[in-house]
Amino acid sequence: MNKPKRLYDLLKYINGKDRFTAKECSDEFGVSVRTIQRDLEELSTWGVPFYTEQGRYGGYRMLNWNMLPPILFSADEAVSIYFAYQALSYYGSLPFQINIDSALKKFYLHLPDQSKAKLDRLKDTIMFGTQGYSHIQAPHLEEIADAAMKKEVSEWLYDSKNGQKKRLVVPLGIYVYAGIWYVPAYFIEKEKISLFRADRVLEVSRTGQTMNDLPTLQEWLQEDKKNGATSILEIRLTKEGVRLCKGHPILHHGLIEDGDGGWIYRDIDLSEMDYTISLLLPLGKNAEVIQPEEMRNAMREHVKVLVDMYKN
Repeated sequence: MNKPKRLYDLLKYINGKDRFTAKECSDEFGVSVRTIQRDLEELSTWGVPFYTEQGRYGGYRMLNWNMLPPILFSADEAVSIYFAYQALSYYGSLPFQINIDSALKKFYLHLPDQSKAKLDRLKDTIMFGTQGYSHIQAPHLEEIADAAMKKEVSEWLYDSKNGQKKRLVVPLGIYVYAGIWYVPAYFIEKEKISLFRADRVLEVSRTGQTMNDLPTLQEWLQEDKKNGATSILEIRLTKEGVRLCKGHPILHHGLIEDGDGGWIYRDIDLSEMDYTISLLLPLGKNAEVIQPEEMRNAMREHVKVLVDMYKN
């Protein structure tokens, strides 16, 4: 067996172990203990995390299990992965511990020169991300995700619109939308699934109790679309309103262009009405709600409050 293949196979072999000895590796690959020791020294220079244990039962111990072995990518795949990874750096919080800058440098370092040159040119030309939300921190995101995987009951201190409140919940999962992390969770006090913002969870206390008869995140998302109380949303748009809605991640849904203006015509979940109003208000005279009537009335009340605010 040539050395590159042996190193690759050795990495896969020790990657699945907690502890191992040079003798075990020697027997596995049919080479001398000294050869294995030299191979392990070389793997260490690659950054494979293990350390030597001294004593009668000494050997080696992995510091971080389940490292990925080398994977072969095409030049275009490598560049695509780099930018996909870079996009994560624009989120204020992630549900896993990772140093994005360190990982990107490591990835870049191992690219062939041709791919590095292409990437250097593209970095000045292309950017992905949601930079406007990078300041929104959700410090308990990883713990919430872990509780969701275990369907574990958690007590939160939550910053609601009525102030900071205790909430006993079972998170179903987390998802990101327009740069903000959301958590659908079974709200034990109300005996229903409610939607929370992860950045408004101020404290998390795990109880160790579980509730396994709850839907998964994907099941809830599909069921929520089916069961939500809906109404027809109809909005008249000016030409400028059409232009603004085209580039909006939410308001472009149901957009119809019509001559010098257009319409938004689609179903709306009534629970999303207040949020949709907050998106429409910045459009001013470029968007007029025609129906549902309760949303039109709510828009009128919002405008009245603003007019009263600026009367004096």
